[in-house]
Amino acid sequence: MWQALVFPVKLILSPQRPSVTKKFWSGALWREHKLYALLLPEHTENAVVKKIKNYTKDKIKFHKFTKQQFAKDLQLYFSGELKKLKWPYDLSGCSDLHVKIFDALEKVPYGKTIDYTGLASLAGVPEAVRAVGTALAKNRLPLIIPCHRVIKKGGALGSFSGGFGPKLKALMLAIEGSAK
Repeated sequence: MWQALVFPVKLILSPQRPSVTKKFWSGALWREHKLYALLLPEHTENAVVKKIKNYTKDKIKFHKFTKQQFAKDLQLYFSGELKKLKWPYDLSGCSDLHVKIFDALEKVPYGKTIDYTGLASLAGVPEAVRAVGTALAKNRLPLIIPCHRVIKKGGALGSFSGGFGPKLKALMLAIEGSAK
């Protein structure tokens, strides 16, 4: 059975001004005790619920903070106190190539970035630079598979479809101390 949790998370909007925070909403979807999707912060609770429902047509049981560790860990990450989220997860439905790319991406340390070409090489498929971009766009487990750490050659941030887009990517890199 699919289960989900939608929860508030407070973000520090500028590492230089840690007292300036704003409430956003995140979510998690899991089944059989494995995380299937992790939703990055959105502006509204309804936006998170809608995205969770897009993952499956099956019935989803929504919890009210019964799996609080998700919320606690995400809040710790966004406050810079937790460097790695360690939850069991489910990559079913992902291609073998995408799994290979995701495995390589998990090796990119907190506070470091890599470009698309470097990640393709790290994954052992240097000719698959475009596939790296496709895999990152389909990554349903950001922060666990830290796609925000992939930047363009030359240091530009590049695109980011999670949460509220490139601004969130820049914020996450700043939290990790690898802002460009």
